[in-house]
Amino acid sequence: MRILDRYILKSVLAIFLSCIFVFLFLFVIIDTLSHLEDILKNRVQIDVLINYYICYLPVIFVQAAPFACLLSILYTFGKLNQGNEIIAMRAAGLSILQISKTVIIFGFILSLFVFWMNDFLVPTSTLEALKIKTQMEEGRKDVKDKKQEAIYNLSMYAHKNRLIFIYKFSTPINTMEGITILEHDGQQNLTKKIVANKGIYKYGAWTFYQSVTYNFDKNGQVLDEPYVKSKCRWEMPPRKLGPAEYFVVGDNRAMHIEDHYYGVPARDHIVGKVVL
Repeated sequence: MRILDRYILKSVLAIFLSCIFVFLFLFVIIDTLSHLEDILKNRVQIDVLINYYICYLPVIFVQAAPFACLLSILYTFGKLNQGNEIIAMRAAGLSILQISKTVIIFGFILSLFVFWMNDFLVPTSTLEALKIKTQMEEGRKDVKDKKQEAIYNLSMYAHKNRLIFIYKFSTPINTMEGITILEHDGQQNLTKKIVANKGIYKYGAWTFYQSVTYNFDKNGQVLDEPYVKSKCRWEMPPRKLGPAEYFVVGDNRAMHIEDHYYGVPARDHIVGKVVL
């Protein structure tokens, strides 16, 4: 390579690399400032941020290389023209092609390199950068949303012929609410029913709170009622209720019927709701 070619190429390369560095620096600064609120909110670590922009370098280079090449060539030949160096080269007998041969070869090689990066490096680096960006954006928000994540009206079939119905299941904290478990025998007859207000999974097992267990015989009748402290000691003859009438007694069964019998109110006189 002639001294003149090295002289021109050295100037083009210096300006080209300077332009690439400036473009990369501006992209990182602008992108960081535009997403600064999300970065601070999600508490993105510095190493994750560095990996993100390293993965994005091929994309930035492919986009900035043509402009950097154009600016470096224009600046180099503008400087040569300003110092009358092109006139000196022409006076020495060099043609325009001989003077610009170095930058033409440089532009051709750079084009091949950009095409290669665009086909092989850019897709992989873009995918990796998007993965890191998704992690940065969803890092803290995912934890916050995860605490609120819940599944409603869940039903499932478990072992021992059990049907489980759950009103609300909070997966992050392993908590269930509104639990009903129906256990059947081999002939699918109901043998047990468990009703619980809340269940928490801890120490490798589920613990139910405010729960009641009903056992049933082969005819589907309740065998015992564990929530009743003492059985009732009174009887009353059958009574036929009218339309929209309800037989109401108190919850103390041991008391005599006259002591906690509240009559037969109509439906319009009842206000409340059933809570299991």
